[in-house]
Amino acid sequence: MGGRHGGGVRRRAQALAGGPRACWRAKREPARDAPSPLATHPPPLTGGLPPPLQVSLYRVTNTPDGSLVGWFYLDLHPREGKYSHAAVFPLISGCAAGDVGLASNEEAARIIPVAACVCNFTKPTADRPSLLQHSEVETLFHEYGHVMHHLCSKTRLHRHASFRCEGDFVEAPSQMLENWVWQPSMLALLSGHHSDASRKLPADMAAKLAASQLAHAGIFNMRQCFLAMFDQTLHTIPAAAPPSGGDAAALPPPPSTAALLERLHTEVLGIPMSE
Repeated sequence: MGGRHGGGVRRRAQALAGGPRACWRAKREPARDAPSPLATHPPPLTGGLPPPLQVSLYRVTNTPDGSLVGWFYLDLHPREGKYSHAAVFPLISGCAAGDVGLASNEEAARIIPVAACVCNFTKPTADRPSLLQHSEVETLFHEYGHVMHHLCSKTRLHRHASFRCEGDFVEAPSQMLENWVWQPSMLALLSGHHSDASRKLPADMAAKLAASQLAHAGIFNMRQCFLAMFDQTLHTIPAAAPPSGGDAAALPPPPSTAALLERLHTEVLGIPMSE
């Protein structure tokens, strides 16, 4: 996508976390002041952003009844002094208002969650919009998974809200959402030439792109096994102890970690380590 075939990705306000059957919708709206976290408007933007405003605000609602799920800010392009990676920052976590002292009855109202999604994608130019490479689209979907994880979190206690869950689960929604950018049908839905949105990513290119996801997958996963085995082996080597009354200096030297690394690399991956 992007520079590979002159196409781009049309940013869609409609959420795609569940594919075409998403049950919630994100709508771009201007930022407004909020009297309290219980209000239906998020905090105002602060920090002296230079004009034109480089941050967009989206209101997320449930499609069946239109109820408010939360808000998120979208900051997509690099600028001086900005965080240089991609990340989602939970600004306000959703929980029962009573848990943080904002309601006498903790079930009477809930805190509306707010998140900020920060990326550093290719900037638009004077003659064409920002055209995302496929890797950037994957990053956007990954970070959007964190956004929806944060906004859809419904807990009674603040300490359990958002990313305050089992560590292994924090990346799960994002990794599941990433899968959509490898589906040819989804690539056809997302792609479009910047001068003619009807010109989609060619079907054969979409198929090749999807197939490339599996390229070198075997050696990548075997390398993960190798690293895990090296860690476990290194930390289960029995400690040598001198005999009673013996001299510790007479103990044999510990095994070479470099030799261990090379041996396991050959055993697990079937190829010797390179210098």
